[in-house]
Amino acid sequence: MKTLAIKQQCATEIAQPIVIYLLPTDWVDVVNGERAEYPISRGVDATRAYVSGETLPSPAPQKQDDYFSATLLMFAHMAEAMR
Repeated sequence: MKTLAIKQQCATEIAQPIVIYLLPTDWVDVVNGERAEYPISRGVDATRAYVSGETLPSPAPQKQDDYFSATLLMFAHMAEAMR
């Protein structure tokens, strides 16, 4: 039982920075806390919107979407459909 509690605590500590840094609309360096010079991708924005309960961006691929952004966007819409 003690091992399970430690694993849950570690998982919570690991996930906490991810949740904190997905909420802002700016891209933040998790090591030093500085804002990046470029905006987040639509896929990351879709993930942020899903987590915070906001409206997701359009699922239609756009010119600026790379593979990873398009995949996150698709997963966010799939998760929203299952909610």
